[in-house]
Amino acid sequence: MASINNLYGYSTQRITGLSSGMDTETIVNNLMASQQAKLDKLFQQKQKAQWKYDAYTSINTSVSNLRNSYLSILGDKTLMKGPAYNAYKVTMDVNSAVKVTGTASALPTSFKILAASKATAASKTAAVNSQQTELKGRSQFLQASVTGSLALEAGQGSNTTIDDLATQFGLEDGENLSFSINGETFTFERTDTMSQVMTKINEKSSTTGVTAGLAIDGGNILKLSLTGTTGVDSKIDLSNITGTAFDTEKGFGMTNAQVTKTVDVTSMTFEDLAEKFGLTLNGNSFKIGTETFSLTRTFETGDVPKTVQEVMDEVNASDQAGVTMSYDKTKGSFTLRNKTTTDSEGKNATNTAAIQVEGALFGGNSIFGVEEGSYTDSGNLKRTDTIADAARKLGNTVGDEITVKVNNKEFTFKTSTTLSSMMTALNQDKDIQASFSYSEMTDSFQIANTVTGSAAKLSFEGFAFLGLQDASGLVGTDAKLTVEREGITKEITQASNTFTLDGLTFEVTGTKDFGAEGLSVNVERDYQPTIDAIKGFVEDYNKMVGELTTKYYEKSYSRAYPPLTEEQRAALTEDEADKWDEKAMSGILRNDVTIGGLLSSLRSSLLAKVGDTGLSGSDLGISTVSWSSDTWRTEQGKLTLDEDKLMSALKENPNAVQEYFTKISTDANGNTDTTTSTENGKSTAGSGLLVRMSNLFSNFNRSMSSQNIFNTQKSINEYTGKMSDLVAKMAEKEESLWAKYSQMETALTELQSQSNWLTAQLGLSTNS
Repeated sequence: MASINNLYGYSTQRITGLSSGMDTETIVNNLMASQQAKLDKLFQQKQKAQWKYDAYTSINTSVSNLRNSYLSILGDKTLMKGPAYNAYKVTMDVNSAVKVTGTASALPTSFKILAASKATAASKTAAVNSQQTELKGRSQFLQASVTGSLALEAGQGSNTTIDDLATQFGLEDGENLSFSINGETFTFERTDTMSQVMTKINEKSSTTGVTAGLAIDGGNILKLSLTGTTGVDSKIDLSNITGTAFDTEKGFGMTNAQVTKTVDVTSMTFEDLAEKFGLTLNGNSFKIGTETFSLTRTFETGDVPKTVQEVMDEVNASDQAGVTMSYDKTKGSFTLRNKTTTDSEGKNATNTAAIQVEGALFGGNSIFGVEEGSYTDSGNLKRTDTIADAARKLGNTVGDEITVKVNNKEFTFKTSTTLSSMMTALNQDKDIQASFSYSEMTDSFQIANTVTGSAAKLSFEGFAFLGLQDASGLVGTDAKLTVEREGITKEITQASNTFTLDGLTFEVTGTKDFGAEGLSVNVERDYQPTIDAIKGFVEDYNKMVGELTTKYYEKSYSRAYPPLTEEQRAALTEDEADKWDEKAMSGILRNDVTIGGLLSSLRSSLLAKVGDTGLSGSDLGISTVSWSSDTWRTEQGKLTLDEDKLMSALKENPNAVQEYFTKISTDANGNTDTTTSTENGKSTAGSGLLVRMSNLFSNFNRSMSSQNIFNTQKSINEYTGKMSDLVAKMAEKEESLWAKYSQMETALTELQSQSNWLTAQLGLSTNS
């Protein structure tokens, strides 16, 4: 136990024996020794109570776990329900069409299955053969840009100053406007005009990659435009520092959210496109395969450049080129793709032919951004493709949105949505009872009902862009079994492939005609699962009883080994302290009345025969160690199981065995009767063994919680309170002792000082 000196501070000044020469601290500690001994005793009593509390809690948990697992109808290993005693073994030839298993309500029987037919869901599959050559250009026709709108007062224009618009920019008196573009900071005086703002931004365009433009329309609307560099790296990152230059409602009327990289190049010419983005045109024409395409059109007045769209239209109309040419404005790139061909069944035919390119649009710094040459690139579909990309790969086009219907429910998707996301949204909707999937292995789409049977219907529309043509009135098929039993043949029809009849579960996994001989099925009682379940209970029961028995009979050495105080523990090694603790905790629950009562009741519960069954534990091969056995004390209450004897009892009368364990008898008040009566030296019980055990365990848990554990916790709390009171008294007494010795030292010091003064005075008188 820690010394009181370490638990409380001091209010008085402690003066050691400087004048008296006494060891004050040792004197005080010796005077406090009896009080410290009382405190150590309380600590040891509290520690023993805590050990007992922990031991009670551990045992209570072990008993509760066993009861909840085996003796509760909700337990994971319950022996209180019929299935534990009613297992059936089905014997049949190995086949790929049907499986039969027994349930607790099955009956021994034999029959034949003459034919089986698997239930199917309504479905439609489209093999799209999307594997085609695709030549993608570099993403380069992108340019970040943003334009804001700022309303000016009449007469104001580009010479309007920041001070004139201080409220618009959210500036306080004396504040200057400050913001950053792509990390570069700009600060403007209040006298700077809008024109000067534009100029200062442009002066740093080489650093920011952003240029500014300024326009005033007739309605006194000032428009500041910011344009980034071209290409995939183009960006405009705007941030306010002082004031609100960038806001949709204030400042210039623009924010980061308005920045776009989209550039629609289809109305431009290739010459203008090359000039705008600093690219190279390698001539005035290009070739795809053997077809040559010109970038200009010749008139009497001279050559006129074609627009990008006009050139793409010519390429797409050419059967000789055999490709489609498209531009994706969201990615800023051109794509060439082999045209989709169809086979004799109207399905997309695989096309991996090379695309041969050369001329004006090709080269390292060209419009396409790829070199001249021959390209073969497998561009088959991926689940990560967007709807737009998937449609394009299949030679189809879609707008910004698509609308589809499945079983009359409508869905709308952005075409920037991935195939995976679209399929997930459809598959998570329980109302449509349908699933949508794409197999990369077979390169095919499938839509199917999630339920089987002829009553399930399937219809859909809007998936033509993926090769799935609209369909309606699709239906599945029912599962069918043709069985013969005792000369009677019957056809069983079910919507599901799994169903239960006569306590047997049928799972139809295929379609097969077994002929006149049929597939023989034999159902018989299987007792081994019951034996395994009871064996598992016996093993876990014995572990629990072993824990109780060990604690109940454990020899105690605690008198010779009281709990260690902190000072005592500090004087020992860790190993020495552990061994001491083991001795100190020994016998903590020795001869505990509650534990002893449970062990005795459990043993006697096996002796009673149960009601009309006439069975006792010994009749089922369940017994305990004999009273005369040398191991009785350590093995008391533990069970042994003769599996052969239990098997014989199950085969002779399985219902009686089940009743022996689980029968519930009630008394006159309708309550479960768990009592045992003795007549003519024979013990009889109305309720089954496990019912009575469950009651014993329940009473034990209740007694442990409400008495043993509760009272022990109460003792711990009382010891804690007594220790707290004693510590306070010790602190007060120790303070008092130190105060007295400090006063004595002070008085001695003053006396010594007076003596020294007197001696000095006498010396002066003598000298004079």
